[in-house]
Amino acid sequence: MALAVAKVTFSFAQLGYGWTENYFLDNPSSTLDAEFTKAEALASKRIALSGDQTKIPYIKISREDTKRDVKVFGYEYSGDPNKNSDAPQVALLVKRYAESPVTNSTLYMRGIWDEMVTLGGDVDRTNAVWLAKYGAYINLLFGSAGWGFVAKDPVLSGFSKITAVVANANGTITVTLADAALLAFAAGTNIKAFVAGVQGAAAVNGQNVFSVVDASHATTVKRIPMFPYQTGGKFTFTQPKFYRFASASIPRVVERKVGRPLYLSRGRRAARRVA
Repeated sequence: MALAVAKVTFSFAQLGYGWTENYFLDNPSSTLDAEFTKAEALASKRIALSGDQTKIPYIKISREDTKRDVKVFGYEYSGDPNKNSDAPQVALLVKRYAESPVTNSTLYMRGIWDEMVTLGGDVDRTNAVWLAKYGAYINLLFGSAGWGFVAKDPVLSGFSKITAVVANANGTITVTLADAALLAFAAGTNIKAFVAGVQGAAAVNGQNVFSVVDASHATTVKRIPMFPYQTGGKFTFTQPKFYRFASASIPRVVERKVGRPLYLSRGRRAARRVA
């Protein structure tokens, strides 16, 4: 069950390295134009926390409940020209919390000012200029724009023992759950679930997409060949939920590996022999 949220991805680049940061907005517009306006405002606050060598060359926005509904915007936001960026793999570990403390979202904030990390490897919490810019960024996250993150919904997630596994005539597999009411909320929709411990029909073990038939039966969307079911099995699923940002903290400086920037040409291919 995909959430009706917009996923906003900032693509960062620094000296040949790249990474991304993800943010979410609830109930997206049909055109994603409103989300892009909000993304521009947030990007300007976020890049101000970075040094001159750090850029945001692209912003990608997608509707998570609509396949291939994606827009990519090529705007280059540059960090503070008067400050140097720290090494790309150096990051501030920012913990962002929802109003309810049941969950949090971790942000590895790379590309920060070099001077924000002390010689001992700690955060310089006396740098009033950077902290003021960080406060402006955080205030925008917590404001009326509606920014948040996606995490596990503890109410609509759960597990059950499996009592039967049956192969259908069309090649799909239907599982029967011991909990007769577990999937009542999802009847008629598709969910991702993880099956483990099934003996005999072991091909169903692992993660699959299931079509929920009713409160205690689910059928795999794809065809899976199987041997006769013997015994055992556990059905586990996790449903996502959108949480609004409510508070944040910077616990420490960490190392976080980076890759290459997005949307770059891979260059020339290696020569291939023609038969």
